Amino acid sequence: MKQALCSSLRHRFVGLGLALLAAGAVQAQASPQGESSGFYGEIGYTGLTYKEPEVKTHPGEVRLIGGYEFHPNMAVEVMGLLSAKDSKLEFFGQTFKVKIDNIWGAFLKPKVAVTPEVELFGRLGYARSQRSVSVDALSFSESGNSVAYGVGASYAINKRVSLNFDYMSYYNRDDIRIQGPTLGVGIKF
Repeated sequence: MKQALCSSLRHRFVGLGLALLAAGAVQAQASPQGESSGFYGEIGYTGLTYKEPEVKTHPGEVRLIGGYEFHPNMAVEVMGLLSAKDSKLEFFGQTFKVKIDNIWGAFLKPKVAVTPEVELFGRLGYARSQRSVSVDALSFSESGNSVAYGVGASYAINKRVSLNFDYMSYYNRDDIRIQGPTLGVGIKF
């Protein structure tokens, strides 16, 4: 039941993100050329690497970002990642299922345009991560907070739509690391 509820919430979250991007695209088409409110959104797929001593696995996440550009070289963002793919590993003859249930964070995003189409950026903020591990009928879940950071690049297809790539460290504490690249599509509203 819990798994079905999580799957339903994940589908709703992704559906809401796609609907918001579609609504933004319609609004962008209706806006005068070149004008932007400063708000933007992004949806992407993140291939995570989860590491702890003697364990390394690769779950996948769907990531949504909402942001506001308050200066040409600075923005603030909120970010949410939800599990899209569990990861399994063999350890001492047992199959463990590792899942990053969700990651939520808030970030500052300094950026610089290197050409009219290409922008380089960094992210620095704080994130809360929740993971679960199960083997046979046993499972446990835990969460933690960590400074999160990363770097990336954005390529503007036009004045409203961009392709984005970044590499982020979402969690790095107590010998546990959660990090990985994201490929996404962004839209300015």
